[in-house]
Amino acid sequence: MKILVTCLFIFLCFRDGYAQGLVKSTVYSGQNPGLLFEGELDLLKDARFELLSVPAGQSYDGGGSDRESLLLVKNGSGDFHSKTPAVGLSPGSIALVLPGERFQLKNHGSQALDFYLFSYKAKMKNSASDSVRSLVRVWEHLSFNPHDKGGIRRYFDQATSETKRFEMHVTTLNGGLRSHDPHTHKAEEIVLMIEGDTEMQIGDRFFKGRSGDVYFLGAQVPHAIRNTGDKPCTYFAFQWQ
Repeated sequence: MKILVTCLFIFLCFRDGYAQGLVKSTVYSGQNPGLLFEGELDLLKDARFELLSVPAGQSYDGGGSDRESLLLVKNGSGDFHSKTPAVGLSPGSIALVLPGERFQLKNHGSQALDFYLFSYKAKMKNSASDSVRSLVRVWEHLSFNPHDKGGIRRYFDQATSETKRFEMHVTTLNGGLRSHDPHTHKAEEIVLMIEGDTEMQIGDRFFKGRSGDVYFLGAQVPHAIRNTGDKPCTYFAFQWQ
């Protein structure tokens, strides 16, 4: 009887897509600090996406593990220290930190500094990883390139220590518009809302997302995002191979 129950449990896990902790394609609330999602992705293992908060006058120390880390500042500002000289990070700024490197984010402001931390390890090591370096992108230093639906800010498009290619940008989408028709691609994708209200079609379902929320989109999952407000919305979009 015990064997039958165990086999039934395993079957239900695979049926519902949660075998080995697979991350589900849906929207995850980023309104309060904490873990948004954790699990296995197609190309990444032990992936964690969390929202962390650094009180005024304090610091966050991280890195030093075998995981690559991507930091994205949500609110507040602070100094980022790693192997490179200290860099001031404002909302919308990011830092990509390679495995083994330690970093510190120090809050010099009078309010909390909130930032997202996406950390992960590849299932298959990138053969070109030895030539990769950590990087920082500051919001104010990025060019805004307008187009007929809004505009785009490009952060980077390159190999990292854990991926063959990692592409990241920020899109501004004008009020009431859909970015594109539902489509699929081989790469998994994360869409992180910076400002505004949106609706993401994922398969045949629709999910609401507002400033701070995160959409995870699995490989080959049909999806499309729409600005449900009458003012421009802004969001990060990044995917990896």
